[in-house]
Amino acid sequence: MEGFNITNAVNFNSYNGNEQSALFRQATQALNPFQAQLGIRFDF
Repeated sequence: MEGFNITNAVNFNSYNGNEQSALFRQATQALNPFQAQLGIRFDF
């Protein structure tokens, strides 16, 4: 079992780069808060 971002911290990924905008240098999007996957391996 693998877990990604298990502390559930916010990961921002898109910042506003327009200097004329009121949102300049502020994050406008965030990545998924938590992901987990389960895998099975077979050896022959």
